[in-house]
Amino acid sequence: VGRQRSYQPIIFLPYARFSGPLHIQGCRLWLSSLADVPANVPIYVDATRSYNSGQLFLFMEGTFPNDIYLTGIGLGTDSDCLGALVVAANMRLTGDVHISDDTTIGITGAGKTAYFDSPISGTGNASLIAINNNPCEFCFNGTNTWQGNLTVGSYATVVLGHNEATFGTGDVNLKEHAVLNFSKANGVSFTNSIYGTGKIVMPSHASFSSEVQCNIVSASTSKSLSVSDFSAKKIEMT
Repeated sequence: VGRQRSYQPIIFLPYARFSGPLHIQGCRLWLSSLADVPANVPIYVDATRSYNSGQLFLFMEGTFPNDIYLTGIGLGTDSDCLGALVVAANMRLTGDVHISDDTTIGITGAGKTAYFDSPISGTGNASLIAINNNPCEFCFNGTNTWQGNLTVGSYATVVLGHNEATFGTGDVNLKEHAVLNFSKANGVSFTNSIYGTGKIVMPSHASFSSEVQCNIVSASTSKSLSVSDFSAKKIEMT
């Protein structure tokens, strides 16, 4: 899919049939049905342009099985265009996600959740944003191996779905009103540095081996504890 003059969505007709990889550059690909592209087709999004970048826009609920390769932050002509990947409904992504350069993933619409069930890999930094500051949730369920840093934007919540899920190997920056939620991953051990003005929500026991500079809140008691330069100790809340 090639470049357009304006940043208008391209809508695939239902039941498209092709077998090769799908490349998105210089336009928005708006998918409103799970039948718009074959499930075995990998999707490559090039969002590196400074204007009218490529974007995959998922405007549907359900399970999206395709592998997705992201590069670039996706700058468009309005706020809804920000992001190489934008999810506009409750969506479960079961294909692998690969980040090869700094990239942005956004959710538009208050109360929406994007579930990442398969591993996220690559070396680029990732920013997760709540478009127009509408509160939303990213749930990580895979054993992620990507090596870049993670920035969680304002009003976005990132949930570690269970004990085997990970955030990758980079540091985490929590913006104001951002939340990093460990409450579904009891006993998690976290080796990344966490900093910023956001909030960490966690179960009664969690182990950190790197610096933590955020507000920490117990998931069970809502008790708050401010931690600075916390290293190689166990945080316990009762």
